[in-house]
Amino acid sequence: MASPDGTDRPPVSEQTLELLKDLQQAVLDQDSARIVKKCAPALLFEDRLDATHDAAVLFAIFDIYFKNLLIEGEYESVVQLLTHHAGKSSAKRQAPPGGNNSNNRHVPAAIAKRLEPARLYAMYRLERYEAVTIAVDTALESNDGDVDLERQQMLQHIQAQTYYKLQDYRFATNLYSSLLKSLEAEEQDSDSRSNRLETMQLLNNLIAIPTAHMLPYSRDDDSVLESFRSQIQELLDDQDLAGDKQADMAYNLATFDLCTDGHNNKEPGHSMLNEALETVRATGQADGLSDEEIAKDLAPMKWNLEWSRLFWQGTSSTSTTTPTKHASMATRMVALANQALKTGEAMGSGGDAVRLLPKTNAKLFTPFQNNLLYYNRAVLQYRARQFDDCRQTCEEWASCLSVSSSSSSSGKKKPNGGSTDSKKKMVLAFSSLESNWWGCRIAVLEALCIFSNNATSNGNGQSATDLALKLINEQLEQVQHLPQSSSENTSSIKDQLVLYLMVH
Repeated sequence: MASPDGTDRPPVSEQTLELLKDLQQAVLDQDSARIVKKCAPALLFEDRLDATHDAAVLFAIFDIYFKNLLIEGEYESVVQLLTHHAGKSSAKRQAPPGGNNSNNRHVPAAIAKRLEPARLYAMYRLERYEAVTIAVDTALESNDGDVDLERQQMLQHIQAQTYYKLQDYRFATNLYSSLLKSLEAEEQDSDSRSNRLETMQLLNNLIAIPTAHMLPYSRDDDSVLESFRSQIQELLDDQDLAGDKQADMAYNLATFDLCTDGHNNKEPGHSMLNEALETVRATGQADGLSDEEIAKDLAPMKWNLEWSRLFWQGTSSTSTTTPTKHASMATRMVALANQALKTGEAMGSGGDAVRLLPKTNAKLFTPFQNNLLYYNRAVLQYRARQFDDCRQTCEEWASCLSVSSSSSSSGKKKPNGGSTDSKKKMVLAFSSLESNWWGCRIAVLEALCIFSNNATSNGNGQSATDLALKLINEQLEQVQHLPQSSSENTSSIKDQLVLYLMVH
């Protein structure tokens, strides 16, 4: 059979044409299970289509196949199948979902290279973060002079999110800023809705970075986020983009603003969260979701509203209470924390509340959330007059606040590769300022425990008051030796810390 370009190609059988139609219908139905288990494998792994047929059609089917494998959560299958071009034996790889021909379970090297972002995203979802950073570098350096801009941006997006997971927040911020500038340049030629949605996704991720390790009452160096504020507001006001992505952005920004500036002005954050709630509810109803599914989507926002009221006012409106059965695991932990704080507030002591409070967890919670869990646990233990337990909590917490040179540098880390070591100590501070901010809370709590317990820690006859003051003064000296900064925010935070210690 002669093709339009004059190349002789084998004829396509009627059965193959029927399979193509079936695949097309599955795509229209958004039936990812049927695509990965039946339609695509029948075309790709049973010798019906190969490189002798139209290369564009072949790539399109592989692209559909792997995108839907990701939707189905078949991350290991994606990694295994797309390692063909790296020289791994196809005989040792697992069978692809739906594939039957054991002699033809591989992806052509040229196609595998184009689909490298899918492989790296699957590795990212499998939490092989350090391996992903090395593979992304290799992929970005091997363009062979033929730069595929879309592929490059996908790789950089995965790279940025991976460094976020590795808690290299400064480098992740730089990567997201660079991607946003690239998209902004593209939008000058084409102000498409898809570009604006992609910009919204990147900005959402950018907002998540300072939110992950923010300081209550304070805005440290959030100048990058501030530089995108007007763009964020434009996207929030864009009626053409109304939907879940817009609600996610409002939710993330409101969370950041309520924590860092809620003591000055709570209303904008509460208003933004309420608008996000209504958007998610309306979108869910329009999509035909059940009441239970909508309630699950609304739960994180409702719990954040309740948390913000507890955080700033010590009270919570019962109208925002959401059953924990509707919450994800991480949201359920926030719900339990809210319940513990309300119990402690209502009873005037922290004994029962301590038992309700969730344990810190590096996988479930951000550094900010873990710092708050440590702080709340220590406060509740102090209120319950569990002074030894409170000091033990403070000591464990303090061990997570030491700042290494890599975490405070602005340069890019060079991991050794392999899986992320889950046994590493939890890291909860990423600058000397952050370490001292939380360190001041620890010093005050430990000092209060010593003073309240009226105990001495050595045989030198020092009074409890002297020991408590010694702890406060040691922390005060650390704060006073913080590096000078030209940032007005940083200088203000340093002054706040000095005042906090002096008051106590």
